Amino acid sequence: MNRAARLFSIFTPTPNERRHVSSASLVRVASVSILLFSLLVPAALAAGWAAGMLVHLGNAGLVVSEAVFALPMLVLCGFLVRLAYEAETNPENQ
Repeated sequence: MNRAARLFSIFTPTPNERRHVSSASLVRVASVSILLFSLLVPAALAAGWAAGMLVHLGNAGLVVSEAVFALPMLVLCGFLVRLAYEAETNPENQ
């Protein structure tokens, strides 16, 4: 099994495995996602702004620099929210 298959194998439940989805688990996942987005996305935007100002980019350059830092951070946040959902609905954690 290669590295990518091992990484994403945690997202594929076995056929006889049923997820335990309740309102409490969904509230916990929403809380984690709000916390992650409120901490990581502004940090990525600030890093993009600082990098843009360091090399004296104009306004358009700052927007591009912030996008370069923010897009991978949004992907990371989505991955972490999915991990939180998998952890909260895993039957072994109930």
